[in-house]
Amino acid sequence: MNKHDPSPTRVRLRAANAVTYLAAVCSLLFSVVPANASALEAPPQQSACRKLGDYSVCGRFIDEWSKQDSDQASLYVNGLPITAQRPEISLTDGKTYQTQWFERARYEAHPENKAPYDLLLGRLGGSLAEGRGIVDPYTHEVRSRSDAAFVGIDKPQDADGIARVWFRETRHSVSGKILEYWNRYGGLAQFGFPLSEQFQEISDTDNKTYMVQYFERNRFELHPESQPPYEVQLGLLGVQQYRITPVAGDKLPLAPPPGVKSSKDTLVIGVGDEPQTLSPYYADANGIEVGSSMLYQSLVDSDSKGDYFGELAWYAPTIENGGARFVGSGEDRHLQVKYKMRPDMKWSDGVEITSNDVVFNYKTNRDPDFYYDSSDEKLYNIDNPDKYTVISNFMSYAQARDLYNSTTDKQHFSYLKHYIDGKMPVTDPWYAVVTNVLYPEHIMSQIPFLKREELGYYSDPTLLVTSGPFKVDRWDQDQQLVLVPNPYYSLTAPPLLKKVVYRFITDRDTRIAQLKSGDVDVLFGSTFPAPDAQFKQLEQAGMKAENAPAPNWEHLDLNLDQPYFKDKAVRQAIAYAINRQKIVDDVSFGAWRVTDTMVPPKYWTSVQHPDFPEEWKAKFPLHTYPYDPVRANRMLDQAGWVQGPDGIRAKGGVRLSFRYDTTNAPVRKLVQALVQTDLKAVGIEARVAQQNSDDFFDSASTGDFDMAEYAWIQNDPYSAGDTFDSANIPTLENDFVGSNRPRYRNPHFDELSRIASGELDSAKQYPLQAELQAIYSEDLPAISLFARTIVQIHKPNLMNWDPSFSYSALSKIAAIYFK
Repeated sequence: MNKHDPSPTRVRLRAANAVTYLAAVCSLLFSVVPANASALEAPPQQSACRKLGDYSVCGRFIDEWSKQDSDQASLYVNGLPITAQRPEISLTDGKTYQTQWFERARYEAHPENKAPYDLLLGRLGGSLAEGRGIVDPYTHEVRSRSDAAFVGIDKPQDADGIARVWFRETRHSVSGKILEYWNRYGGLAQFGFPLSEQFQEISDTDNKTYMVQYFERNRFELHPESQPPYEVQLGLLGVQQYRITPVAGDKLPLAPPPGVKSSKDTLVIGVGDEPQTLSPYYADANGIEVGSSMLYQSLVDSDSKGDYFGELAWYAPTIENGGARFVGSGEDRHLQVKYKMRPDMKWSDGVEITSNDVVFNYKTNRDPDFYYDSSDEKLYNIDNPDKYTVISNFMSYAQARDLYNSTTDKQHFSYLKHYIDGKMPVTDPWYAVVTNVLYPEHIMSQIPFLKREELGYYSDPTLLVTSGPFKVDRWDQDQQLVLVPNPYYSLTAPPLLKKVVYRFITDRDTRIAQLKSGDVDVLFGSTFPAPDAQFKQLEQAGMKAENAPAPNWEHLDLNLDQPYFKDKAVRQAIAYAINRQKIVDDVSFGAWRVTDTMVPPKYWTSVQHPDFPEEWKAKFPLHTYPYDPVRANRMLDQAGWVQGPDGIRAKGGVRLSFRYDTTNAPVRKLVQALVQTDLKAVGIEARVAQQNSDDFFDSASTGDFDMAEYAWIQNDPYSAGDTFDSANIPTLENDFVGSNRPRYRNPHFDELSRIASGELDSAKQYPLQAELQAIYSEDLPAISLFARTIVQIHKPNLMNWDPSFSYSALSKIAAIYFK
């Protein structure tokens, strides 16, 4: 899912070095036999352990492994060990057991049981088959055609109990070579009941198609190209699944440190603007800081490095660890992502958090009254086969084709063309966190979406039900918002703080004074939109200053429908004319960073990230715009823009004079003044104006602007190109929803952005991102000014405060304390 994930081939290669495979025509991931004595060491007399390949297998585990008639048979059924024996959380009951993984099996010790049940085999086949074969209760048809073989059948007429056996328990039958091998190597006790009929499926390991059949503990595969007795092989389901490692809540990066007490119980945060709502959907910065970070949890979260971890889910599903995989074949093949939720997690009213909440969130996002993004749209459905399992199914090629052919909104769904033209399943590199945040189905389903604000759901503490470590105690309008620990929170240990108070202080100087006096512990970015002299003074006085890279970038959108901005020479001349480093120095004390791309340099996908590969930067060089007014003047002269008596340039009767809008934020007014002065020096008149945020963004979306300055919060490092995709141009037909406010149109850029927004291999992302950013920097639908930082300041004894952990720093609130 990201560039930090380990290689999925490491263990396979290690196993391959220890064994010789049964036949040259067999895949490396199928049946193995020992090559020499070092692969399967004979144990000394009376030994309780035996060395198999790289690992020792001991006690009841070696008894189980050795119960076949021969080592060859034991290897066929189990494979070699791929881990040592280790304590591991079971996804079945959430308890920890001694566990050892083999290429084809998972052993779990249960000393509380009597033999032979003191060692249990993992249901590896059942895990992969989970959620497949679900029949729609309304149409009575299987939801995915590729899963038809998992739907139970009535007893066939030829099921004689000998050549074909039908099992009432799962309503599936077994016959032919698979039945022969199933009987030979242990039958029901070893492999469990069948979970499917025989069907063709593409292998995860070699991308070839085989006839397969799933059982509770493995998958049988027919290999007619191999000689007997190897024409039936078992899938290496242990290799596929052992990386799905459940992590206990107290080991998560947001857990309170053990053995620590806070010297102060109450955290007071000074903010300048009172949130309008506590809705998690609301886009106001203060609303996000309170709503998402402290009050709600997600299935999967990310740490300060951007690496995923399971929050309400036991793990973060990825292609590499097997939590996400492609299933089916042909035009029905699709990406499937599975989450196993932690049991006994509860909402603040004591109701258990279950998979129903996830499904409800997905349905809410698809509500026409609620704006949802294309990542959610890429899902065909979400299934929850039990209350702790969630399975997201992305669209197959066939489903994408049918949707695109049936819709009248071809522009909105144009991102599907890439998959349709390539006859590929729909993908998204953001797949692990699509439909990720949870809200309470048992409450929200009772209230129409558009009525929730009106009925006070997001403002009345008695109605607001949350899942995070804190809940709302009271909201004193114009004064404070008080949060107290959620008594039902159990993901980690209880928070170290007993109260969090948001104090609403409209006057900036008063907020700063209260930090100095000790009445306030933290000041957020609304106090310091950028580092300034007072910020530096507080830092020098001993306060802890936080100035971490932010995921947002400030830019000037240019309305390309305006005649002067259709000329690329004008757009580039403007970029050369603006002294962006002076803006950064004057407005942020040099803390911000000048940028020439639409991807914030904090992300590894940004060409301006220090680790971005030089190979791709050289092949697709970024066009940069150092301050050069002489060059700007020359470009405008060559393009025929001539200065008039008033010093303003004109061409063909069109004056190079336009409105320059932004919000009424003080920092933007400073930037506006500096940009206006720079442009005037090269004969461009920018008539500055400010609006409140709502009016400003309404104008930008409807196209009622010339040049507009604002920032994008780019939370997705993969699909920044979507911002300027022509499918995202706001129009009357799409209710003026869309990020491409400059109305930029470039078919090649669109093609690359759509490929990048579905590419799962991070190595292949580099050339795509490099070319996208090179095109952007050459065409300049917008002019990047600078990447911002997260500016906060707090008392020096406030510990575990990490603004880079999330945009608001408060998803780690349970771990925050005073030294």
